[in-house]
Amino acid sequence: LDPARPKRAVFDNALMTDAFSTSVFYRVPTTGKAPPLLTLDDIDPQDLQQCHVWGVDPGVSEIFVAVDGEAHQMRRFSAQEYNHLSGITRTNQHLRQWKENSADEQGVTITTLESELPTARTTRPEKMALHVQGVLRVLPRLLAYYGLRHQELRFLNYRGKQLAVNEMVNILAHGGKKYNPHNATRQIHDSQSDIK
Repeated sequence: LDPARPKRAVFDNALMTDAFSTSVFYRVPTTGKAPPLLTLDDIDPQDLQQCHVWGVDPGVSEIFVAVDGEAHQMRRFSAQEYNHLSGITRTNQHLRQWKENSADEQGVTITTLESELPTARTTRPEKMALHVQGVLRVLPRLLAYYGLRHQELRFLNYRGKQLAVNEMVNILAHGGKKYNPHNATRQIHDSQSDIK
């Protein structure tokens, strides 16, 4: 460790694994100041004639709604579409089924175990101690239940989120397969279709 570096920089570079996937965290040093922000005065009016201007706004149930003032086009991408494309909806269904089918000899499921744990949302040390004691009491069962298949789902969720963001940007920039089915730049496959 370099003694000149601040103490918070000890964990700048790390490699983490959960036996299914690997994450690498590293710090990239910045060079100088950030570039200045553009203003309307920085844009030449002749350049604007070649531009196609869209207004983009986050909606209540949509991640974004984009409107073209000239051609009167509207493009939107909902949170429901994001969850479907990323596979989160299917993952949640699998997790609910697995938890309900995880009964032990006494008929206690993981859902029941987790719902009976004292809450961790507290600022009082006594209640936090009760939560920790409750978790430690059922920890062997939880560790046996949350195994490799959950790590695989976490990895597939990560991959699915990347694909959903890619499609979201494609819809905003080019219309994607949602608005231009014949000109879609790439097909997104369901990353979790083979999970049982």
